[in-house]
Amino acid sequence: MSDEQESFPLLFLIDAADSDAYANPDIWPASGANKPSNPEKFILAMAYGFRMHVPKQIEKSDNSFARGEYFKDDDRALIYSVAAASEGNLDVVLDGKKVAHIAETYAHGGITLLAQRLSEVPQGTLWDDLENEILAPSPGTTKQEATTV
Repeated sequence: MSDEQESFPLLFLIDAADSDAYANPDIWPASGANKPSNPEKFILAMAYGFRMHVPKQIEKSDNSFARGEYFKDDDRALIYSVAAASEGNLDVVLDGKKVAHIAETYAHGGITLLAQRLSEVPQGTLWDDLENEILAPSPGTTKQEATTV
């Protein structure tokens, strides 16, 4: 077993209060080819929480959500990237527990924001609104920088 595999967490936790949001068919497709897996939901929530700068500490964990072995290579890369960017240091990737903790806090913040956002937008428009928000240039970005990304 490589060092990378040993350092990657075996289990990623969610807050027990988030279980309903992760199962909500108004946030996620409930069936069909587009139905996301738990690791995919976790990654989306984590990425959104990170993008919005909202880490949120887990209060009561639910440890039956996402197993580390089910994350794809690009998911792992994103998890490590979020941890490194959050800490401002690449050394964090050597500490699997810290990587998991950082990912979990951003996922908790992200799913909280998604659930809150769902209640604020017309039904069926959540993902269109999120796409526009995510693809919009960050404040302070010049028009030329935004088009070269």
